[in-house]
Amino acid sequence: MPKRRIQKQRDGNQTIYIDSCFVDAYLWGDGDANKHAKKVFRKIKKTISSNPNIKVVIPFVAVGETVNTMIQKGKKDKNDKMFELIEDLKADTPPPSKTVIEIASAILDKDKMFDPTDAIIAAHALCSGYSTYLLTTDTNMQTSKVLSELEEDLGNNQKRKHKLKITDVF
Repeated sequence: MPKRRIQKQRDGNQTIYIDSCFVDAYLWGDGDANKHAKKVFRKIKKTISSNPNIKVVIPFVAVGETVNTMIQKGKKDKNDKMFELIEDLKADTPPPSKTVIEIASAILDKDKMFDPTDAIIAAHALCSGYSTYLLTTDTNMQTSKVLSELEEDLGNNQKRKHKLKITDVF
């Protein structure tokens, strides 16, 4: 399969997707994880304040996953802090579309290491033509050949405008 070229958008639109593990680390993570999440979120906030073409998305499923963990761990007091983070980042929290569900289903069929929630979060980023980052500490997502193949296929079909970096560094 030929390598595709990523064309730069004249308008510079980009989207940063954030997995629940980053939000969790920010809200109640141990020392290093918490410091790292705070550093990443500060950098994102600074970046979006200087570039209005960059959008932040925390998929609805990731927000739900964080709320579920709050309840299970007795961290309900972190609820306001989560909403403040979403506001500070001007993050959108969309539910999965039909296309996201279809891509998530393909991920689950091809990679048995994924759970449905992570597949939906990854599919959100893959389905966005302008996504440049999926920020996660999940090494399964970071190293998934299935996600790389799907990203390349979507790019070859002109459905993606940028290369997606699945990483814990911004």
